[in-house]
Amino acid sequence: MNKSGQMFLWTIAVPICLVLATSGCATRRYARSQAHQEAGKVNQRVSQVEAKTNEKITFVNNKLDTDISQVNEKIATTDLKLGQVAGTAQQAMAQAESNKAGISQNAAAITTLATGVANAMNYQHWTRSSRRRKPSHARLLSC
Repeated sequence: MNKSGQMFLWTIAVPICLVLATSGCATRRYARSQAHQEAGKVNQRVSQVEAKTNEKITFVNNKLDTDISQVNEKIATTDLKLGQVAGTAQQAMAQAESNKAGISQNAAAITTLATGVANAMNYQHWTRSSRRRKPSHARLLSC
């Protein structure tokens, strides 16, 4: 090669190759350091999200336990009231049975009373003059 060709090579081609070789590709060490930095950032964010998630899970579990306790308490109260209502219903049924017998007795007494009142309404008052006279059926027999 002649001097002008060598000069061209050293002045233009070599700097271009050096620029292309050094600026275009990252070294393995640089890529690893960048990956470790990004991995550290990702791990930090994952830890933050995990901590928030654990806090929310704990809150929900505590709320769930509280709600379950309240529901169990209300069930127990309802069972107690239901037992009281059942006792009251049994007492009412016993009283109704007792009243049924009394009602039957009262109905019989009312019927007897009604018969007595009906007989009293059919009663004929006898005066002295009418006592002297014999009833019509007695007169028929005495002839």
